[in-house]
Amino acid sequence: MGLLEIGVLIIGIAFAVLVLFLIKPIKKLTDVLENLKETTEKLPESFVTITDQTTSVLQEGNKTIENVNDQVKELRPIFEIVGDVGEASQELTNSTLQKTIAFKQRTSEAVEFTNRKQYEGLFGLMSMIYYLSQNKFLKEKISKNK
Repeated sequence: MGLLEIGVLIIGIAFAVLVLFLIKPIKKLTDVLENLKETTEKLPESFVTITDQTTSVLQEGNKTIENVNDQVKELRPIFEIVGDVGEASQELTNSTLQKTIAFKQRTSEAVEFTNRKQYEGLFGLMSMIYYLSQNKFLKEKISKNK
């Protein structure tokens, strides 16, 4: 046996050992590829199911949005009425506040007048009422002249 034949024999033995070591990983790779094939075969069916479910969910969502829009349309006049009532009550409150402030100011002026003249008791009350009535009369007269 020559060197060439011994070299070929060693290469053959090494190749046989390599094949023995690679059998197990190759079998595992075969199993993985088989599972991948099964999964890809099921994919179109799964895709159809998912698409159908998604379509159903979107249709239900659209119906819900339509219902909400209809209910909002029905409630809009009520909200407008509530807003109008709020604005009217605010105007009434502002008007009442202005009248109260004006009355307080007139009363304060009348109290000052009464204290300045040193009126007391019933006479003081009467003078305060007279002052307020004169003050109101003058303001009405001024308002008419404008």
